[in-house]
Amino acid sequence: MHYLLEPKQPEDLPKIMHWLNWYTAMCFNRMLNRTGHGSTSLTTSFWEKRYHSTGFANTDQRRALNTLRYIHANPKAAGIQQGFFYDFSNYGTHDRLSNDGITQWHSAFLLLGRTLEECAARYRQFCKKYRPKSKPETRV
Repeated sequence: MHYLLEPKQPEDLPKIMHWLNWYTAMCFNRMLNRTGHGSTSLTTSFWEKRYHSTGFANTDQRRALNTLRYIHANPKAAGIQQGFFYDFSNYGTHDRLSNDGITQWHSAFLLLGRTLEECAARYRQFCKKYRPKSKPETRV
């Protein structure tokens, strides 16, 4: 799972991620009818690893756009999806200017054009140019 979050206070990120991991693990474990000894074991067993985050200045528009594109291209790059539209992605809110009730368009997206339609068209073209970098092999 990938998120592009901007907490009001940078030090709130660990608390936000803890809550997201806990809540989603509880929901998924309930759906999968999994039980265990305490919420910590369920969270750990579901997510396996702690989250990884990389911060950057909210004024770094280029980094924000590249990060957003990376997130939207990830299912395609992982071979899960043919295109950018994916049930568990908010790419459609950017491409089709729909409202999912959660997503806020990043200022970097809004700087792509004079109208929302122009922003969407330019973002669509920007995403089509994405070429994932191959990851180095990891030895076990």
